[in-house]
Amino acid sequence: MNNSHKDMMSQNKADKSFKNQQKNAKVVLQKSSFIKVIGGIIVASLSITMVYQTIGQIQKASELDEQIVIATKKEADAKERKEMLQAQVELLNNDEYVAKLARSEYYLSKPGEIIFSLPKELDVQQMNNNH
Repeated sequence: MNNSHKDMMSQNKADKSFKNQQKNAKVVLQKSSFIKVIGGIIVASLSITMVYQTIGQIQKASELDEQIVIATKKEADAKERKEMLQAQVELLNNDEYVAKLARSEYYLSKPGEIIFSLPKELDVQQMNNNH
């Protein structure tokens, strides 16, 4: 009976040891699962943050592209206006042009010159439409 009692005690110890190992394995598995879930949440959060930032940067880049297009158009318009004004300055530095402009716009005349004011084409059309 001693042998069988020893065998039973040894069997009980083995059973307890096995149950303890199962408990420990369960705890380790639970901890591992918890760590995986937390890790997944962290990775998902970082991914969402990065996607959000990327979308924001794309929107800013698009806005900057629009501003560049607008600024380029304004620059082209300003250059065109500058060229037109420079051409006008050159004309105004020409005495003959200034004299012709003064006679046509302000009805100034040279000594002994008589100026006749003829109706412009638009005025003639309006007069014809009224009659």
